[in-house]
Amino acid sequence: MIAIIGDIKTSRKIQARNQFQQKLKSLMMQLNRGRRNIVSPYTLTIGDEFQALYKKADGVLSDCIRIISGIYPEKVRIAMGVGKITTAINRKQALGMDGPAFHCAREGIERQKGRKRSPIIVIQGLDESLSYNKLLISSLTMFAGSIESMHKNSLEILIALYSKTPVKKIADQLDLTIQGVYKHIRGNNIANTVAFMENFEQALNERLVNK
Repeated sequence: MIAIIGDIKTSRKIQARNQFQQKLKSLMMQLNRGRRNIVSPYTLTIGDEFQALYKKADGVLSDCIRIISGIYPEKVRIAMGVGKITTAINRKQALGMDGPAFHCAREGIERQKGRKRSPIIVIQGLDESLSYNKLLISSLTMFAGSIESMHKNSLEILIALYSKTPVKKIADQLDLTIQGVYKHIRGNNIANTVAFMENFEQALNERLVNK
């Protein structure tokens, strides 16, 4: 299982908090809609914190980017926790559950809060004595750094390409020219980033088999 815990990093600076809360709730509903791998849906918990539980890694990075783009220009911290769930799975809300997956996610989010400079997305729960897992962790850190520097249009293009949306349709949706879309793709190395996302999720699924 993969537990997700997220926290809005800039929540204290948000002035129109009611509007932002509604925006965040709407975003959570969109993420939950039609996602077979989400076994416990994205749920707002305390303040601007949220949780979810995945049975597989398919789409987990894409969903993280949807959150980052959906609240832009506000900033978020996201921690993934890999491990088991020792209680019954709550399929209506991501509340009232326990186990190493959530413990690891909580540890990850607290580490992020305790550091001035921390990756926007982190993962906990992989055995770091194995070089394979170290590679997954370090590559996610590099990925997170590249994502954090992207503007909203580039994030939206990344999400769309991951979803196999044709470039012409992306251009129409974002009110850009086709050349403008390709400029974003080349300038932000988006094609390779999509390939990384697919490979990372596949590799993480292989780790889950052993959990």
